[in-house]
Amino acid sequence: MLAFLFPLLAPPQFNIQTYTQALTPPELLPLGGYTERGDHIADPGGQELFARTLIISLGTQKVAFVSFEGLTVPESLHYEVQRRLPNTPVFLVATHTHSAPDTQMLNERMKFRIPGIAPFKREWLDWYALRIAGGIAKAEQSKPIPTNLNISNWGTNLARSRRPKSSVSNILYVIHGQNDQPLLTIFGAHATCLDADNRKTNGDWPGEYMRRTNALVFPGAIGNASPNFDQAQGQPKAEGVATALLKYVSGGSKISENLAFATEPIKLDPPKPHPEFAKQNGVNEALATIAVSRFAPPEAKITVALVGRVAIVGIPGEPTNDIERIIRARAEQAGFQGVVVSHCNGWIGYILSPEDYDRGGYEATLSFNGRETGLRVIEAATRLFKKLSKSATNAYSVQK
Repeated sequence: MLAFLFPLLAPPQFNIQTYTQALTPPELLPLGGYTERGDHIADPGGQELFARTLIISLGTQKVAFVSFEGLTVPESLHYEVQRRLPNTPVFLVATHTHSAPDTQMLNERMKFRIPGIAPFKREWLDWYALRIAGGIAKAEQSKPIPTNLNISNWGTNLARSRRPKSSVSNILYVIHGQNDQPLLTIFGAHATCLDADNRKTNGDWPGEYMRRTNALVFPGAIGNASPNFDQAQGQPKAEGVATALLKYVSGGSKISENLAFATEPIKLDPPKPHPEFAKQNGVNEALATIAVSRFAPPEAKITVALVGRVAIVGIPGEPTNDIERIIRARAEQAGFQGVVVSHCNGWIGYILSPEDYDRGGYEATLSFNGRETGLRVIEAATRLFKKLSKSATNAYSVQK
């Protein structure tokens, strides 16, 4: 899928539309993210959860960015949301909070019982899809607000690596509207300030940031990144991370008036369990193979929303900084500023370099398509950047 809109001689401003949709289910459900919780149902009294929509439009082109407070985006959820909005490209991202209902309930392949993982429930897939799509539709019905857009990026020390022999980018990206109002914030650190002992719904640090700003939060390359904030634990830690990030909210450079949306398939290798998967999860090899087949989708794609020359690269999983660094370099070679986002429009697990996969560990065991997965993702992103760059060049040539 490839759609473009390029500026004319007098380029119009962007328009934005927003809506915040309540997303707390009407009954208590098992929380996702920590299998040690087992099948425990959430305790009452948690935070309200939300799906926040930001529509950016330019002329007839538009993209609906959605940040919803959940663990992952199963492909079946994205499909059901997009099916209800066939004329609106949807860039659907989970904040990856580990204190929201388990999104494996929305994964239509998860029909096999796995300890600590909630099985598929059609009623909840329909409920979530209807609420998220409804929030997008309500945003579309709101009055468009003309605005210029700016982007700023900041170096922080608020993320640290949780895997040996690896580093994190620690770059915070903020897209601003008028008066430095943050509209979209992207930062790579797991939403795990609250641990497995918490059994109430909670948005973790992204939720706290969004409640204070009404901006969307997308997780950056979180595959090996955890919050670096030791002054507090639990909810105070989530509040501390959000407070620290809010120091970086102004300035930046103007985004030119271009808008595009494009996708590119990832040529996935067949799913297979990592050599450590069975042992780490306490199952035999046969069960390991079945489990991985339920987690791993048969196909996946990269999604890019190009806003000006800023390529917001949606990855259907959790890439590490090794992968992010190469994707950003490939974007730059094509003339774009690449900003990597995890948990967009699908989930194929953790995405590591081959060498990192070979080192094993938790993240490697949740990489479902073998040691070359990271390379396949980079190849897909590179192909897409080339297509975007070529289309942009041709469009400008026609104008001249």
